[in-house]
Amino acid sequence: APLPRIHSFLVGPNHPAAALFLADSASQPPVTARRLMGAYDLTAAEASVAMRLLEGLTPRGIASAHALRITTVRTHLARIFMKFWPL
Repeated sequence: APLPRIHSFLVGPNHPAAALFLADSASQPPVTARRLMGAYDLTAAEASVAMRLLEGLTPRGIASAHALRITTVRTHLARIFMKFWPL
């Protein structure tokens, strides 16, 4: 779940952050592009980029695999992050 707005001031260029999520994968439903689109209002392109990240591809790897410019992938990532953690 996204962090409450009260914590959003902690994220930024002068406040590095990391998140670790642990779950029993056997008891969790699989992540699909359709679920990401429904849960976070992602576009099909954004969901595709998110799925490739979950598979372990780097942004450059995603760009190469989908014949996209790296700037396009970065734009999708920025929009994904804004939808996951709106300011």
